[in-house]
Amino acid sequence: MSPEQIERTKATRFKKGSSPHNTCEKDGVIRIRTDHKDRNGRQYKWIRISLGKWKQLHVYNWELKNGNVPEGSLVTFKDGDSLNTEIENLELITMEQNMLRNSIQNYPEDMKEIMLLKGQIKRQINKHKKDSK
Repeated sequence: MSPEQIERTKATRFKKGSSPHNTCEKDGVIRIRTDHKDRNGRQYKWIRISLGKWKQLHVYNWELKNGNVPEGSLVTFKDGDSLNTEIENLELITMEQNMLRNSIQNYPEDMKEIMLLKGQIKRQINKHKKDSK
């Protein structure tokens, strides 16, 4: 670029201490972040605690009412709706309870067999994909 062009661009350059146009200006802003889905594609509400620090809203609400979530526990939704963050819809369970709730053992025998076969097929497909690269 010519020195003339460089001079003309100085006014529009990003300056130290400036924030991007999409920065939330206030703490307490609640967003549904589409870039933070869980493995089942579920979305969650997030609340801005401070600049650059976000927390899931259901965990934040639980901690306001009941204190910190103990190590080895998690906050879940009674009705299964991850966007319903009302305190009445939240419950604290251990990782063990969560594992038992989501265990393959909760399904009928024929479903268990299908799920296991699906896993075997998926592993074979992934193996062939990896080998073909």
